[in-house]
Amino acid sequence: MMRREHSREGWLIYSAGRLWDDWIYPSEAAALTTVERCKVTHAAVVQGRRQGRIDARGRQFSEKLLFDRKRRH
Repeated sequence: MMRREHSREGWLIYSAGRLWDDWIYPSEAAALTTVERCKVTHAAVVQGRRQGRIDARGRQFSEKLLFDRKRRH
């Protein structure tokens, strides 16, 4: 069960001011390698956190809470 306090911390890739993917990278070097490999244009690598969790096997889950899924923007 997801709770509001669950978050994944690490390095994020932004492209032109928007989040490029929903993945959290464990180090800045890993994020920069992905930027080079995928040829991300206007990339910026920043440290941050996203909603979700990482299990014991290292898999990432980013599902939203029920309240957030029902809320309209």
